[in-house]
This record gives sequence, structure tokens and C-alpha cells, in this order.
Amino acid sequence: ENDQELVRRLTSRNTETPEELRVRIETARQEMARSAEFDYKVVNREGCMEEAVDVILAIIKAEHHAVNQRNVKL
Repeated sequence: ENDQELVRRLTSRNTETPEELRVRIETARQEMARSAEFDYKVVNREGCMEEAVDVILAIIKAEHHAVNQRNVKL
């Protein structure tokens, strides 16, 4: 997902105040810039939420079967 699409989608939701939206966009940009540091990447493309859910479920399943379990708090 590119930066313009990210901003368009977040803005069109109208769920945050302008300040919350600014912070959310900046956070997303930082996460995208550092994506190589993450173990997994899930892209929630417009109209493809079920695909994103399937990817997340696959990640959860993989983590449950990992030899070295992580202690993760969300």
C-alpha cells in the first residue's frame, strides 16, 4: 500500500480528530519505513479484509508452533 492510498483510506473513515489522524498517519509512515525490522507484514487492502484476516490467523498458528515461544503482550 502506498502513502497516498494510506492517507486516503485513513482520512475517508472520519473516525479520528484531525490531531488523532495526524498521529495515526505519522505512525503508519514510520511503521512502513521500518517494515524490514518486523517478522510479519499484513496489508489490509480495500475490499480484501478476509485475506488480511487469513494472514493474521496463519501468523497466530505459526507462532503457536514455533520452537522458541515469545512472550508477547498486545
